[in-house]
Amino acid sequence: MAKSDFGVLIEKWLNMPLYNAESGELKPILDQVKRLTSFDGRHETYCPRCKKDAIFLLPGDAKAASWALEDENREKAMERGVVRLTDEPSMSANDPRVRRWLGPFEVVMQCTRVESHFVWLNFQLEVSTKLDKPTEGKLLKPIEIYRLTKYGQWPSLVDFHLHQMDGLADAFSEVNVKEWKRSLMTQAHGFNVAACVHLRRMFESLLLEARDSVDGGTHKDKEWPDFDGAPTPERVRLLASELPPFIVEHPELYGVLSKGVHQLTEQECFRELPVLQQCMRLIAEQRIDKRRRAKNEEETKKLLAEAASRLGRRS
Repeated sequence: MAKSDFGVLIEKWLNMPLYNAESGELKPILDQVKRLTSFDGRHETYCPRCKKDAIFLLPGDAKAASWALEDENREKAMERGVVRLTDEPSMSANDPRVRRWLGPFEVVMQCTRVESHFVWLNFQLEVSTKLDKPTEGKLLKPIEIYRLTKYGQWPSLVDFHLHQMDGLADAFSEVNVKEWKRSLMTQAHGFNVAACVHLRRMFESLLLEARDSVDGGTHKDKEWPDFDGAPTPERVRLLASELPPFIVEHPELYGVLSKGVHQLTEQECFRELPVLQQCMRLIAEQRIDKRRRAKNEEETKKLLAEAASRLGRRS
């Protein structure tokens, strides 16, 4: 089901690292503040304390109380036009309708599974001025820039990110689980290039694990010239029998990871990380599925051998 406008907006801010901000003219920024603080509906997202998706509501006291309106509730204020957004060119930070919104505010959502589970987001709305570009024959005109900053969140963004590993950590070695966690944690703090570094280290470690087991482990702790001097796509081809199918079918994954480490900006890595994380989850699922099938096959062989032994004794 498609997310509502509020759902898209709140997910954007939920997944944004602390102290990230959006800046712009009055109307688009204040419109976000309005939607964040006046939402009166349901939103489905992950609850870190329930460890599953849940429906969240804005609790009644959070809807009624407002840092901007003091003792007036928001609905009545909207009717009176106290916080109405307009296209009037005269609207500025000196206007009482705007000034009331400046400063800190919070958004609180309550889990419907467990009423004691909440999500808090803390914001700061501020305004600064700069002079417009000089135009011949005209006085310099001050321009107001509004800045909306997220400065607090609980549960933390790390708590929201780590659930990506739920049920999949057993797919990797202890070293690779640590790399995966570090990738999620660095991303949560806004270090997106570093997050790509840890994912690439995971990829390289998976190749080395496969190198030790391919061909019955004959290459373990030994030189293997065909592998050691080969580019990554060739290494993937040599290890195809031991690697998850997704890696074999998409050797370009390493190229994307490397580009994230060496060429992309923090913002570009932020854009690509969800895709790379989904790749890692798929690889984990394929490794778990392979082990499950191997275990099932071994148990079935054992049961068949026992059945054959029983029937053999009767003949």
